[in-house]
Amino acid sequence: MKNLLFLLLLFSVSVIHSQYKMNYRVAPHNPIPLQYTTDHYLIYHKVKSIRYKNENIDMLFSFDEEGKSTTLDTGFGITKYNYDKNGFLKSVKTDYTNAKYKTNADGYIVEEKYSDGSGSKYHYNEKGLYIQKDDLSTGTIIERYGYDNLDRVTSAIFYDKNTGAISQSSVYSYQDIATHTVISEALTDAYGNNSNNTYYYTKRGELLSTDYKNDVVTYDKKSNPISHYKSTEDVTITFDITYY
Repeated sequence: MKNLLFLLLLFSVSVIHSQYKMNYRVAPHNPIPLQYTTDHYLIYHKVKSIRYKNENIDMLFSFDEEGKSTTLDTGFGITKYNYDKNGFLKSVKTDYTNAKYKTNADGYIVEEKYSDGSGSKYHYNEKGLYIQKDDLSTGTIIERYGYDNLDRVTSAIFYDKNTGAISQSSVYSYQDIATHTVISEALTDAYGNNSNNTYYYTKRGELLSTDYKNDVVTYDKKSNPISHYKSTEDVTITFDITYY
């Protein structure tokens, strides 16, 4: 699912009225609040909390009035997010580990280091686009991205950090039509197998569906997701959202 995760996060659109500046070009290391990465849906307005339910999964996300993530309660433990005086992500602590972050002048994460010494480095081009992720210890490239002249991701390549071999690659193309945007993905896995996927978005960037039958997201009047029925997995994700 790496291809879908990064496609949804990196799809470049013009987002209005979001409570925290959303920049898909460098996601997921902007940093952006978890409300945008909870299964990769957009959340608008001053959200205080989101309760996310998916069969046996029941998670509670909490945010401050600036829209930054403060805590995540998974039912098995609490994750806490800490920021510096500029509002840039400083650390993320769970019951099992503590991750520390270094950011650049724009607040983009350039280094992530866990308590066991593992971690990653992140690179951006002159336009601020997220282009590469390296393993902190070895310097081996883990991810690499390409963009078009509209700053939309056109390619994503994932590497095995131990061997350097390509584990998955995707090429993306975009079609804007009157009512929505269609994104096509040509994916090649580590064994050379090819597959094609299609994703449908609103003009504001909300995911409507994939090419699977009855895979549909519904939204409330504030354009926040209410549920997502996935026929291929036969599950329905639901959201309880509170506002400031």
